Amino acid sequence: MILVTGCAGFIGFHTCLNLLKRRKDKVIGIDNLNNYYDVNLKKERLKILKKNKKFFFKN
Repeated sequence: MILVTGCAGFIGFHTCLNLLKRRKDKVIGIDNLNNYYDVNLKKERLKILKKNKKFFFKN
């Protein structure tokens, strides 16, 4: 199991995508979804990650 903080941000999102593609581990993503930049963009990224059964999100 791998924990990624800031999973809805640019770096965290791409890190999660790569981990889910290249490893068999489950990925737990944590993000507070603050409004530093567009929250809707972060929510769209989470929708993409949640399509993978190995991804789990915690706010």
